[in-house]
Amino acid sequence: MWLSSPPTTIDFPDFSFRNPFYFLHSDEALVGTQGPLTAVNWSSVGGAVWARKTYQRSKSVPNTVAAEETTTLDLVHTPEE
Repeated sequence: MWLSSPPTTIDFPDFSFRNPFYFLHSDEALVGTQGPLTAVNWSSVGGAVWARKTYQRSKSVPNTVAAEETTTLDLVHTPEE
């Protein structure tokens, strides 16, 4: 039976989106280029989705055409009942 050997531990890599996200959002870093990010200029939506922030960015990458991003963040208000 293939399950008879002991389980294997696999270390997952750091979040694969982290480095590309920081690359595209370094202008939003509070401290240096790897500090906490701050998203400003949210649009008020109302209802369950209280606010929305949409990004459509591109940035030149050496030896490549460009890195491109389209991201929408929804801030959802769910009051405790």
